Amino acid sequence: MVPYRLRIAPDRLRIVPYRLRIVPDHLRIAPDHLRIVPYRLRIVPYRLRIVPHRWLRGKRRTCRLCGEKMKRKLLKGIRVISFDVGFTLIKTEPPVGEVYATIAARFGFHLNPEETHSRFRKTWVKQNELNRQKTTDNALADEERSYQWWKGIFKESIGDTIPPEDLETVFKVCYQEYAKGEYWRIYPEVCRTLTTLRSRGFHLVVLSNWDHRLLRTLKDLQLDRFFEKIYISTRIGYAKPDPRAFLYIIEDLKIPKQALLHIGDTLEDDIIGAQKANIQCVCIDRRGKYQSIPGPVPIISSLSELLE
Repeated sequence: MVPYRLRIAPDRLRIVPYRLRIVPDHLRIAPDHLRIVPYRLRIVPYRLRIVPHRWLRGKRRTCRLCGEKMKRKLLKGIRVISFDVGFTLIKTEPPVGEVYATIAARFGFHLNPEETHSRFRKTWVKQNELNRQKTTDNALADEERSYQWWKGIFKESIGDTIPPEDLETVFKVCYQEYAKGEYWRIYPEVCRTLTTLRSRGFHLVVLSNWDHRLLRTLKDLQLDRFFEKIYISTRIGYAKPDPRAFLYIIEDLKIPKQALLHIGDTLEDDIIGAQKANIQCVCIDRRGKYQSIPGPVPIISSLSELLE
């Protein structure tokens, strides 16, 4: 005879206390949709609900019963995920030198696309390094200084091909054109990853060293729909790696530091900046530049690895 507070499970199931239920062995707490499961499983208190799955041994990372993928430990305790944009979510395509040459041709000036692009890359890297050394007056933390900063890079990239009296006119067109989504490409896994993260309850935001043009770019690419907030350096007054850029999110969303995870591709701006602010971070290294990063900081080659 079974005691009043016990119930009898169907054939091949154990008898369990009335207020307990059975869950798969790799789950700590049963999802709401799992009620009775096969015999070789263990039980947990009935009143408990869902917690993240544990890692399984071997290659299988999916619950056989509910089909839900296992959450990575790096997302444990995270409520908000901030993303860099350039070369994290999107990339320039076609090459910058080709775009500059095409626009210059409208005004009757000839630029060599390959040479222009090569000079652009060298100048952009150099100016970024100089900019990071400034503890104050970072060019990317102010709209007007950012405009002049890009104008200087453009001037170095084209050499003396365009006369000074026409430089402002040509540059202004190039500057405005790069607000359009047609000059950018979304990485293949981005939309699926962002959709899944949102469905799992994460709040997504952007934190990028950019100017007002980013709003138009994200809208054209239909990426703005994924993000609850878009923090642009020229709007908030701080540019990465300044830790105040990361702390701005903390204060604005009123969340503890441990609830924020930042993901970006630049060691100096995204990773070191986040570490200075004591914010958890992940480096996305699509080109395999980094073997390891002190911290230690997790390194992924694709955003889809966040879902494994």
